[in-house]
Amino acid sequence: MPAALQKRRRRGSISQRPDGRWQVQLTRRDGRRLTEYIAAGTPDGERRAEEVLARLIHEELDSQTEPSRLTLTQWLDEYLARANQGKSGSTVRDRAHLRQGIDRAPLGRMRLGQITPRDVQRWLDGLDGAHRTRSKRLQLLKAALSEAVALGYLRANPAAPVKIPRQAHTKKVRRAWTAEQARRYLEATARRRTAPFWELLLLTGMRVGEGLALQVTDYDPHRRTLNIERTISTAEGRSTRDRVGVPKTPSSIRKVPLTDAAQAAVERWLVTRQQMQDEAGDTWQDGGWLFCNTVGGIWSYDNARRDYLLSLKLADVPQIRTHDLRVTFISLALQRGAKPEVVAKIVGHSSPSITLNIYREVYQDEMDDTRALLADLI
Repeated sequence: MPAALQKRRRRGSISQRPDGRWQVQLTRRDGRRLTEYIAAGTPDGERRAEEVLARLIHEELDSQTEPSRLTLTQWLDEYLARANQGKSGSTVRDRAHLRQGIDRAPLGRMRLGQITPRDVQRWLDGLDGAHRTRSKRLQLLKAALSEAVALGYLRANPAAPVKIPRQAHTKKVRRAWTAEQARRYLEATARRRTAPFWELLLLTGMRVGEGLALQVTDYDPHRRTLNIERTISTAEGRSTRDRVGVPKTPSSIRKVPLTDAAQAAVERWLVTRQQMQDEAGDTWQDGGWLFCNTVGGIWSYDNARRDYLLSLKLADVPQIRTHDLRVTFISLALQRGAKPEVVAKIVGHSSPSITLNIYREVYQDEMDDTRALLADLI
């Protein structure tokens, strides 16, 4: 539809279709979209469409709770019921935790129309907790009140002008093994049954949840790839990661190329998996999981993490998190000269800047080499 024939209002939209009809649309508070048409050739068709839109908005506002009677806590109930649709269990839980800082404060009992920027600032100043948590609570409040404005509950967002003072930047501490430390870990843990899984993570940069959600059919030995299209995440209302779902971002859905060593790790595991199936006999639960437990079921995230912690005790290496195996892969790949955009594609980052700025670990030998390189710069 030509942009010139479409006009977006503060609420709703009016556009002229190719057949000459004027289309009026308004998205209701409950997410349903209302659509009406003005016949082609109608005199002053656009003005008539404006009148229809005004009527729809008026009818929608009449059906809503009187803003003066709606408290902030009541509005958060309504806002989050929509905003949480389709979100992961961890996101829903995080938002429930964040809103507690609003509900328990006097601000939560105030009616929407009574809240002023000064009230929001007082609430923010009185919040305890880390700077990051306070910032996320303010962000949640701004988003909720912004929707209240869009739906006609408020004329302006009272939280919009409120800002949280910036905190002095401190880089998040991440640790990555050097190539020598990674080799030492693999050698020390080579005899463990689950060693191929951790080796594969080190050699591909896969997230732990992505590795656990792999199916046997995701492995293509001819193209030497693994197909990543699932992950293990936390289901709503639960504290453990045991839900199989789609990866966190569209870029996380990808095909991971396997080096010779990575493919060898998969092949070794397939032999182990067949041995486990033979031993399990009739108790085998063939769910198709590649890295399964001893009876063919999905290997739980918590059990995998415990297994990793046990493996660390066998190797003389720094104690890093499972996620830092991913950091190790990215850092070593970039140190070897791999292109950032290619590494980002392999690990499922939406942008090479994430790969470089957040995950890249600069090793001491790189600093030493650069120092020698710059010795006679001038």
